[in-house]
Amino acid sequence: MPEQFNVELLDAARWRLDSFTRYQWNRAFVQSIAARRPSALTERSYELLSRVQSQSPGLIDLVLETFLEVAPHPGHPLNAVALHNTLKGWSMPTRDVLWSIPTYSAFDSGGALDRLIRWSARGPYSDCTDEVIELAAVPLIWTFTSPNRRMRDYATKALVRLLSGNLSVLPSLIRRFDGVNDPYVVERLAVVAHGAVLCGGSEALDAAVATAEELKRVALAEEQVPNIITRDAVRGVYEWCARHNLIARHVYAEMLPPYSSAPPQEPRTTKQLECAYGRDKHHGGDISWPYKDLFYSILGATIVGDFGRYVVEPELMEFSQYPLSSARPRRDREAMYPLEAGRCWVFERVLSLGWTPRKFGEFDQYLGNRAWYLAGRGDHKAERFGKKYQWIALRELVARVADNFHMNADFGDQPVTYTGPWQFSGRDIDPTLPAPTRKRNEDDSFELSPTFASNDEAWWAPPGPSYHHGDPPVGEDWAAASDDIPEFEPLVRKRDKSGTRWVVLHANCNWDDEVPEDEERRSRRCRNLWSHIRSWLVQPADQDVLVGHLEQHSLMG
Repeated sequence: MPEQFNVELLDAARWRLDSFTRYQWNRAFVQSIAARRPSALTERSYELLSRVQSQSPGLIDLVLETFLEVAPHPGHPLNAVALHNTLKGWSMPTRDVLWSIPTYSAFDSGGALDRLIRWSARGPYSDCTDEVIELAAVPLIWTFTSPNRRMRDYATKALVRLLSGNLSVLPSLIRRFDGVNDPYVVERLAVVAHGAVLCGGSEALDAAVATAEELKRVALAEEQVPNIITRDAVRGVYEWCARHNLIARHVYAEMLPPYSSAPPQEPRTTKQLECAYGRDKHHGGDISWPYKDLFYSILGATIVGDFGRYVVEPELMEFSQYPLSSARPRRDREAMYPLEAGRCWVFERVLSLGWTPRKFGEFDQYLGNRAWYLAGRGDHKAERFGKKYQWIALRELVARVADNFHMNADFGDQPVTYTGPWQFSGRDIDPTLPAPTRKRNEDDSFELSPTFASNDEAWWAPPGPSYHHGDPPVGEDWAAASDDIPEFEPLVRKRDKSGTRWVVLHANCNWDDEVPEDEERRSRRCRNLWSHIRSWLVQPADQDVLVGHLEQHSLMG
C-alpha cells in the first residue's frame, strides 16, 4: 500500500479492530518499515510509528529492532544517523534505561545487532563503501554503553577487525561521537582506535595520523571525564605515529602523563554515607535497603566488598599521599593514598553520575539472581549497571590521583614515575586480538571458544615431558633426577609453520601429572616440573657484563 499508492494500510479504512487484532496490525506496520523502499516513508509513517508505540507498548523492542535492521543502509531516513542523533541527545542514565537495558541481551540473540557484530568480526571488507562501514560501526560503538562485558568486549574486537582494513573511516567516526556524555563509550572508542591503528596503520599512514589528531580532540576534551584507559589509548596511537616518524617527538611528548585534572575532593566518611542514604532509618533492614548491593560492593561493613577490596585498593595502593609538588617519598605503608577515602569517593561518584536504585535497582537485582551472572569472577562476564558506574568512577579517581600524587616507591625503595595503567595491570582488554570463535553448545546457546587453541600440536607449545596417570608410581628420588628436564634452546627459539623464527621473551611452562576428575591431587604423590622464562633486552656491548653478573647472582623472584 505505501509503495503502490502512497497510503498506509492503517489509514486505508475506518478499521474497527479489537485490541488483539490492533496489536497484530500495529506489529505488521512496524515490520513493514524495514521491508519497504525508503522512499515510501512519509511524515505520516513517522506519526503512525509514534502512535503505535503508545497503543502497543509491547512493540517498543520491535521498533528498536527495526531501527537496527536499517542502520547500515545509506540514504535510509531511519538509518544509524537517526539512531545516533537520538541516543546522543539523552543523558547517560536515561540512555542506559531506554537503550542499554533493552539491548543488554542482544549478543547471541540472533537479532539485527547480533548480526552486525558477527558481520564486523569477519571483516575487513574491501568491497564496502566508507559510508556503509561507518553506518555499521555506529550501533556497535553504542553497545559500549552496556555493562554486559561479553558483548562489550566482543564488539570491541569486532570493530577493530572491521576498521583496521578501513582506517580512513575512523576520523569521521570519532568526530561523530564528539561530546558524547558516557565515559564508558569514549573509553572503548579510544581502545578501538588504538587497536585499529596497531593492526592496520602501516597500510594507511595518513589515516593513522588523522585518527590520532581527532582522537585527542574528542577523547581528551575538557568536558570529558578523566579516564586512565582513554588516556592510555590516545597515548598509544600517538606513540605508534612517533615510532613510524609520522609526527615529531615533542608532539608525542605532549601526550604523556601527568595531565591537568584536579585532585579528587575529600569525600564523606563511610558512616556519613550510611546516614546520608538512610541505612539506619530503613525499617526493612539491609535486605531491603535500596543501596545495599552498591554499598557492599564498594564499602562493605565489617568486611570490604569485592570491588572495593580487589579492584579499588590494589590500584590506589600504587600511589602515595604525597603531591607531585613535594619530595618523592620512600616506600611506606602509612604514606599510601588513603584507601577508605578512595572507596568512599567512588561510592559518591557513582551516585553523582546518575545511578539510582529507582532506575537500575530492579534490573541489577534481576542480574544478581541469574546463575550465569554469579558464576566465577572472570573479567568478561556480564555485569550489573551499578558496576558500570563503579568502573567509570574508579578510572576517573585513578586518573586524578596519578595527575597529582607520587607513585609509591618500588621494592628496594626504587623511585617510580607513573607512565601508564600497565604498571598495575590496569588495562582490561587487548584490542589487537581477534574476536574468539562462537559455537553452539548442547543447550543450543552460544559459547565463546578460546582465542587460541591450547593443544600440544600448536607450533608455539613448549617441548617437555608428559606425565600420564597410567605411568609407574613416582619414585622417592624423582625430584633429584634431571633426565626429563627440557633443554633450554627449544624453549626459547621457535619457528612457525611459515618458517618465521621467533624468540620467547616471557613464558610460564608447567608439566603436571594427570589426575582423573574423580581423584584429588593430594591423594597420591604427583610430579610437577616447571620452567619460567624472563627476558631483558640489552645492548650487545653489555652482553659480557650481564653474563658475568648472572654467573654470580640469581634473579629468581
